[in-house]
Amino acid sequence: MDHGVSVDLFLQSLPQSFLQFIMSYQMNKLDSTLPELLNMLKTAKGTLKKENNSVLLVRSSRMSKKKDKNSKGAYL
Repeated sequence: MDHGVSVDLFLQSLPQSFLQFIMSYQMNKLDSTLPELLNMLKTAKGTLKKENNSVLLVRSSRMSKKKDKNSKGAYL
C-alpha cells in the first residue's frame, strides 16, 4: 500500500477527539513515517487528557426586582 494512503487511512480511523491533531497535520503538510506518526499521536493524546480535566461550574441566580433610582417606579 502506498505510504500516503496508509497515513490517510490511519488518520481517518482516529476518534473525533483527535480532530485538531488531524487538521494540524494536514494543514502543515507533515510527512512522517507511521512510527513517527504514532509517537506524535501519543504526545497529542497526553495533551488532550490534560485539557479535558477542566470543570465547568454554573451558578443560577434569581434576578431581584429593585427600583431603578433614575426611573419613576419602574422595576428592572
